[in-house]
Amino acid sequence: MAKPPPAGATFKRQAAAACTEGTQTPQTLFQDALRLNVGNSGFALFFCGLPEDSALRKEQITRVNLTGIDGNTTSPIIARACVGFSSGTGGQCDATVMSGAASATGAFNLSIPHTTWNKSHAFDIAFIQIAVPPFQVSFSGISSVLYGN
Repeated sequence: MAKPPPAGATFKRQAAAACTEGTQTPQTLFQDALRLNVGNSGFALFFCGLPEDSALRKEQITRVNLTGIDGNTTSPIIARACVGFSSGTGGQCDATVMSGAASATGAFNLSIPHTTWNKSHAFDIAFIQIAVPPFQVSFSGISSVLYGN
């Protein structure tokens, strides 16, 4: 008889380098483990896909944390968890969350709700959508996403 695996938490950390930019005109820079918005006129849009495998399926994930730095004093980092339908048409997203008050700056660790990553979306593609404000006094950007149970 096979022995069950030992109990314990499983997590995956995805570096910002694995996230892609979805902005019409590229305006990001990867520096010192941060993907930064270096544009000064608008938000940069990043997509971080969940690296799926049988060790940590999306419906088993109990926490999603986004880390980075916010250097903009008028706009926060905005993020939400989504699924893209495997049929290729459409998707669904959870509520957006922000890194704090618009005037708050500095490092952040943002907990992202991800109720769409459930068994009814077992074949759909999970990802995090992140809007990063433009360069102001300092840069804003992301460093990593932590997925865990």
